[in-house]
Amino acid sequence: MEFRILGLVEIQADGGTPSSPWAKERIILASLLLAGDRPVPTETLIDRIWEGEPPAKARNFLYSHIARLRTQLTRTDPRERLTRATGAYVLDASADDVDYRRFHELRKRAADLAARGRREHAVEVYGDAERLAGGIPLQNVSGDWAARVRQRIAGELLGCTLERVELILELGRHEELVGELPDVVAANPENDRAVALLMLALHRSGRSGDALDEYESARRRMDERLGATPGTALRELHRQILVGDAALDPPTSSRGTRRPPPTNDLLRDLGTFTGRDREMRALRALADDGGVSVIAIDGMPGVGKTVLAVHLAHRLADRYPDGCLFLSLHGHSAERSPIHPAEALGTLLRKIGVEPGSAPVDTDRRSALWRSHLAHRRVLVVLDDALGVTQVNPLLPGGAGSLVITTSRRTLAGLDDARPLTLDVLPPDESADLFVRVSGTGADASGADVAEVARLCGHLPLALQLTGNRLRHRAHWDVADLVRRLRVRPGRLAEIRAENRHLLAAFALSYEGLPPLPREAFRLLSLHPGPVITTEAAGVLLDMPPTRAEPVLEELADHHLLAEIDRGHYRFHDLLHEYAHGLAAPPPPPAVPPPVRRLLGHYLALAEGTDRVRLDEEADNLVPMVDYSAAHDLGEYTGRFSDALAAHLQESGRWHDAVRVHQAAVQARRTQRDEAGTARALAHLGRTFWRTGDHPSALESATESLRIHEHLGDRAGAAAALDQIGLIHWTRSEYDVASGYYDQALTLWRSLGDHAGEASTLDHAGIVKWHQGRYNEAISYLQAALKLYETAGDARDGWMTLNNLGELELIFDRTHEALVYFRRVENVMEPSKQHQANLLNNFGVVYDKQGRFDEALAHYRDALAIYSEIGDRRGETDCLIHLGAHYVNGPSREGEGLLHLKKALRQARELREPFLEVEALLGVADAHRRASRPSAAYTAYDEALGLARSTGDANQEARALWGIGTVKSVMHGKVAARPFLERALQLFTALGVPAADAVRAQLQDDTDATSHA
Repeated sequence: MEFRILGLVEIQADGGTPSSPWAKERIILASLLLAGDRPVPTETLIDRIWEGEPPAKARNFLYSHIARLRTQLTRTDPRERLTRATGAYVLDASADDVDYRRFHELRKRAADLAARGRREHAVEVYGDAERLAGGIPLQNVSGDWAARVRQRIAGELLGCTLERVELILELGRHEELVGELPDVVAANPENDRAVALLMLALHRSGRSGDALDEYESARRRMDERLGATPGTALRELHRQILVGDAALDPPTSSRGTRRPPPTNDLLRDLGTFTGRDREMRALRALADDGGVSVIAIDGMPGVGKTVLAVHLAHRLADRYPDGCLFLSLHGHSAERSPIHPAEALGTLLRKIGVEPGSAPVDTDRRSALWRSHLAHRRVLVVLDDALGVTQVNPLLPGGAGSLVITTSRRTLAGLDDARPLTLDVLPPDESADLFVRVSGTGADASGADVAEVARLCGHLPLALQLTGNRLRHRAHWDVADLVRRLRVRPGRLAEIRAENRHLLAAFALSYEGLPPLPREAFRLLSLHPGPVITTEAAGVLLDMPPTRAEPVLEELADHHLLAEIDRGHYRFHDLLHEYAHGLAAPPPPPAVPPPVRRLLGHYLALAEGTDRVRLDEEADNLVPMVDYSAAHDLGEYTGRFSDALAAHLQESGRWHDAVRVHQAAVQARRTQRDEAGTARALAHLGRTFWRTGDHPSALESATESLRIHEHLGDRAGAAAALDQIGLIHWTRSEYDVASGYYDQALTLWRSLGDHAGEASTLDHAGIVKWHQGRYNEAISYLQAALKLYETAGDARDGWMTLNNLGELELIFDRTHEALVYFRRVENVMEPSKQHQANLLNNFGVVYDKQGRFDEALAHYRDALAIYSEIGDRRGETDCLIHLGAHYVNGPSREGEGLLHLKKALRQARELREPFLEVEALLGVADAHRRASRPSAAYTAYDEALGLARSTGDANQEARALWGIGTVKSVMHGKVAARPFLERALQLFTALGVPAADAVRAQLQDDTDATSHA
């Protein structure tokens, strides 16, 4: 993944299209990238986002922005890069990941090269640094902080350019600069140094008159803009040019003769080498650094370490005239034991010409002789498949000049002064390309079968190489045949082979080289049903405290048999997981190994606990636990997980996961003949179906839940089910039916004295009254609900009622009052993603009505991003309607608004939500009317009118009539329009809304036939 701030602030996955976060997330991302490895305090981020004027609950809003940025990062990179420190945040990004940090590294390297007299090479590296700039730094980040940083970085970019220019002048290549430097001066007219370099380049190119003109132009600029004169150095240069000072003459440049290409015994550079551009850039940058003498490439078995090291060595060979050597240390070899350092040194000494009999016997003296011979030579050495640090250390040169590239299956953390690079599997597109190149079939690299082979091979280069070679030699096979073979489980690992080469053998060598405890851990950890293994979960599986499990996990990660994706969080590669699971040999279902039963208990305790932070951290593991318990007939676990996770899954917007969990719970509770548990699971399932827009399934589940509760005599459960059924009918715009269910629910709640249940149903019933145009009743219901919540002593539960009262105020265009309600919501609500999105959406509507269009647009976009992230299609549809209306009625970008409204209309129809469908139709009609397409507008208004009348929503009916009257006036004249406008006026007057005044004025004003609110 690449991060950019030297232009637009963007994120780019390897080979993908750059994407830019939303505005506030760009400020966060830029802050974290500029901080490097240092945590950025929460207060600093809040200050930069809101420029010293943070809103109430600014931390809650910051958390949602952080969460959205984290989601965007993990969408392209499964590692958890954005983590929280104490009161701060830090982004895990190496110098190679960030263009600004690469710029600094390249600039520093260029300066070092120049200091060592390698000016030609330094010029090239300076150029590489400059090419990283993609325009104005932080171009799409606003605010005072960004402006200050932008100015600073611009100064650094200019400094880099001028350092390169000075070197080019030192090399006597002044003619190259007379075309470039005028643009530099034009962009930085008050920079004396840039002006001086342009003058010197012109003078040396025989254009002394032009150089003097540049000085005069600079003097005038400084006088006019600053009331100042050029500095001492620039005045002295002007004098020297006037007198023809010989000190300004160009230097005599000489170029060294090229050394003959060296001979070497490197392995063959494979013609099928594919991708790895990012890694090659990083490795070449290390090789360019004169202070680096050891590069250590590590990674899991089969990830392509040797191939990459050899490929790099071939690219660097001409820099090392005294030899390019390859030596396998056989750290993980089936054919022989690891080479002893003394034996390895004997081989290396022979390769550079030392007679076998003249080399000492012991390791230390051989190592000293090796260092002595390399002291005045430039040699490249590839030490492949190292077992560990003790094997490699004696083979390293003593000083700069030579380069050693080591590869190992384990992290060589103890290798002093080595620059590490951990190699990961290939990205999907490069995996597909590699397979196609190796197989030689001419298959389409973008085809589904090739992508499936790459996925089944875990994007592991060795697996792709073996399967590709196998297919190449099977004349009657095609890619689909290979896919079918690889899909068979167990047995996939056995299929990844070619002749006598097996992926299983590569894995076995790493596993068998482990000490006993990590070997046992490798097997047992594979029993974890989830994708992420935390230190705590590992301790449960291994039956030891987390403090003892942690070093075991670290050792497995050092051997690349596990990957540490975040601090204390580990993951298996897919193929290694299958290999380890085969070693663990778990009993077939329904038997459950004791370590897994302990783990299920651990996660159930977590789900039923109160630690929401840990619950969020373990979110990806919880649903697999339910899947496992359901598959192994552990009904009590399945049902309890459903009850414990219902609120969490709903609030986090993981509704499709919730459907899976609750369906499994319904089945489990039925098997147990637990009627009360079945009714609860059905209630959870019905609520989730309602959230996803599957109203028939929601109604079926809620109705069955009601029947069971009534059978059991559970009046509270029955009241909750009646309320839930009412919600479903309300969403379907069946308002009278919904009211009937709410009345029944209210009767039960009141008989029980359950104020919280009564308040919730009153809130829902109030919304139905609102849609029926009975606004006074709606307000009465909502205020009664709010009073009950306050009586119960927990105002937080009433946040939705406050929100609904705010939305009612918007009906009457009372934006100030609405804003007061929404601010109260902001102060009491829990910051779940869905709640945050709803509030952002509502703020957008208020700001639109107040003419604060930029703020409205920012809020709509933030809300839309959250709705899309959590899969809330109903909320997304509502936000799209508001966003479309924003463009149509505010900035007058009808075309863009129409795109959003048409998408909203499609989604409303798919969700079968008539209210939203009418709102979208009215928006589409408004867009056509404003774009002077009255016929298209009339069609949409007419369809909206029919649907509004079918649901009984008087406000929507009146708005449709108003629109029809307006376009009728344009198409057929005022007489044809009047009946529609008069009926709209009657309805608006009965509703008591401000639109009545606008229609009345339109009827009275014969000239107005083109606009309405």
